Amino acid sequence: MRRKVHGKTPYEDHEGVIISNPGSGDRISATWSIWNREYLLKYLQPGQSPWDFEVHGSHKAKTDGHKILGTNPACVIRSCCAITRGKLTIPLRLTAINEKAV
Repeated sequence: MRRKVHGKTPYEDHEGVIISNPGSGDRISATWSIWNREYLLKYLQPGQSPWDFEVHGSHKAKTDGHKILGTNPACVIRSCCAITRGKLTIPLRLTAINEKAV
């Protein structure tokens, strides 16, 4: 296990599987996620945009005591975001999905 930092967010890396820090500001994500249904419904509110779901849900989830797992920045599924904060990203940053598979 190695302790690392992504941006300003510390996390533990266990051979590519990340355990998110309980105080992380990005504990909730709508991108390529596998969810426990009850946990998802706890933070998913009617009328929320995906952006609001991630931002407000992550803030609420900081002290919920649940273990959040992910993958390290060398993602399992390569993708790019065409829309960021409700706006189309032009030009699209396709470098992450154009790289050769690991």
